[in-house]
Amino acid sequence: MTKNTKKILKVVLIIALSLIGLLISMSPIFIILAVLAIVTTLKSKEMAETPFGKADLLIMDSFKNMMDSFAAKSDSSPQNDEEYETRKVGEFFTIKVPKHPKGDSQHPQGASQKKADFQPKTEVNPHYTEEQAKRLLRYIHDSTAMDTVRIKPMPADSSLPFEKKVCSSRFGGLPYWTRGEEYPKSEDGEALYLLAQINFAEVSHIDDYPTRGLLQIFIKADDTYGCSFDTDTQQKDWRIVWRDVFSPSLAMSEAELGEMGVKCAGEENSEMPLPLQKEYALIFEKCKTYSHPHLDDFDGVLKNAAQVLGFPVYDKSPYELLDSDSLSAFYCDGEQHQIGGYPDFTQNDVRREGDVLLFQMDGAGEISWGDSGIANFFIPPADLKAHNFSNVLYNWDCY
Repeated sequence: MTKNTKKILKVVLIIALSLIGLLISMSPIFIILAVLAIVTTLKSKEMAETPFGKADLLIMDSFKNMMDSFAAKSDSSPQNDEEYETRKVGEFFTIKVPKHPKGDSQHPQGASQKKADFQPKTEVNPHYTEEQAKRLLRYIHDSTAMDTVRIKPMPADSSLPFEKKVCSSRFGGLPYWTRGEEYPKSEDGEALYLLAQINFAEVSHIDDYPTRGLLQIFIKADDTYGCSFDTDTQQKDWRIVWRDVFSPSLAMSEAELGEMGVKCAGEENSEMPLPLQKEYALIFEKCKTYSHPHLDDFDGVLKNAAQVLGFPVYDKSPYELLDSDSLSAFYCDGEQHQIGGYPDFTQNDVRREGDVLLFQMDGAGEISWGDSGIANFFIPPADLKAHNFSNVLYNWDCY
């Protein structure tokens, strides 16, 4: 093989490798390096025969090395072996290419592609769109609606004699009590305070709840308000009293209650810790409440809604899947003193399986269960229908 033939083959090989380099990175550096290589190949012998030629070759070699170094540094991504893979080019050469080029998981970097051809990967953090969130929450709103009685506390009329309001519904104040009846006390013998008295004849009716009768809830004045938390059904430092029959004519007077040592929240010189410090009259209003993200079973409710509407079903928290604006619009309910319906919690859903909400008192305004807390009383449905209040679960929590 002649020398000229060898030169031509070298030039062809250099041009081929340069084209491969351009297809991989689209860098003009390969053109410069190719020209330098061709010139070096064609002129190497003649240049090497003269002193000036030898100097030129040294300069050219230095320039080539500098350009090689520049080319290695020009890639903004680090040459990390974990991010690159080796591919074979022809029979004798290999090249390194990114495993996941930026902007395209299907084609080499810089290659054009139609949007219709792009297949997105599964989302790492799936998220429903705002429109999907609205449709999901609307479906949940419509499919989980439950009759509820909301309670609005009003300042009690201090001018109204006790005898006129003794059987009425209220938060705080003195309770309806009859002569000869043992008053509820804590384990250490302290008289309990009336938290709430509900005359169901004054309450808008909802299914399975009484239409008449007097429900009274008493608690201890201490740091925990008589609650031992989570599974407190013993009624040691709190008590529920149910009366099928009651009458103002049977009630003890305010003076008689005082002689028994019965006190109420907010009395002068009373420093006992209680959620409320005065008496409130109550107004009742029937409405609907809905399943919401504070409940343990809401994840299942959301997944069911997604299946019904044909949306993707994700094993993620509702707070990860639904945008905050949609959730805020869905669940912005103000004070929640109520009978029945869906309860709320500051911390954990403590309901037993099958429990329904007997009564809930929210911490709002001058009523305070710790830091923005809320109190709940739960009961099995069969016990509620039978007016059996011996298995009620009492719990409150706060931030």
